[in-house]
Amino acid sequence: MKSLNFLPLNAIKYVALSGLFEQGDNGSGLGSHDAQGIDDVAWEFEQVLPAEAHCMMHKAGVREKGPPVRPPSTLPPPGSLRVLLQVKECIGYGRLGTVYAVDVSRLDNRTGGYLPPLVIKVSKGSLDCSKLSKEAGLYTEMQSLQGTVVPRCYGLFTSQVPDGCAIRDFQLEQTGSSSEQEEHQQLHDAEDNKDCISILLLERLGRALHPDNHVPNEAKKDIYAMFNEVAKLGILHDDIRADNILEAPSHPEVSSTPSPLSGRTYGWRIIDWEFADKTNCLEESIDRISRTALSVMFKYNDFPAEASPTAGPYVDHADT
Repeated sequence: MKSLNFLPLNAIKYVALSGLFEQGDNGSGLGSHDAQGIDDVAWEFEQVLPAEAHCMMHKAGVREKGPPVRPPSTLPPPGSLRVLLQVKECIGYGRLGTVYAVDVSRLDNRTGGYLPPLVIKVSKGSLDCSKLSKEAGLYTEMQSLQGTVVPRCYGLFTSQVPDGCAIRDFQLEQTGSSSEQEEHQQLHDAEDNKDCISILLLERLGRALHPDNHVPNEAKKDIYAMFNEVAKLGILHDDIRADNILEAPSHPEVSSTPSPLSGRTYGWRIIDWEFADKTNCLEESIDRISRTALSVMFKYNDFPAEASPTAGPYVDHADT
């Protein structure tokens, strides 16, 4: 089978979305289901550079030469493509925003490059948009693992919610105690720009892992090895749960891309990096945290006790 020619991850500069907004607002920032749709309006978003990954510096159990340096980028110079996306159904939501399936309606592309099935992760308000920018920065840090361990990310794009409109079916996951939720709402109420909106354009994945079902040991080893590859970049996920481990895309040419660090291929991808950080911790320290979280997730049920397969040599480190 002929290998697909993917568009570079930095090929898109402008995104126009149709079907994301609806007229009216119910006063809570959520769109009313009875409001008249504005699906014929394509709202323009422009790509912005994500926040640089903030490095959490620790004093014990750290790498002598500091945090790992990001592997060199293999991308060409940034492109200027414009893509029109039709927003389809909401497929999930979390603490930072709502995820929608999208179809490519038009792509101004003369190179013949391929875009995989996509989703958009949508955040609203300056507070959550800044957190989404941090997540986008971590995808940049993990550029070498996109399409192998984490989904492909085609950029962060921003705009403003149109006057008199709301985001269709937008909702956030409510977590924490009632007092924590109230404090979070107060922070949102004090935002300097409640109508800013950011989207992260990501490769669409499959179903989430179900640890209550029997998960073969080989799959568990693969999942551990994936977190090990991330640890080699000095990144700690810090929100390991089944909902954040999804099946790889079903198309064989999409899902079989090998990792440049290990040469391995995986049937899963890790998502939701808003709570992750780059650190100066030893790889073994990050591994220990990840293994503990995975053991809890699998309810200590036959989690492989042997050491994970190596994910290749350490990446270069910054000079002290």
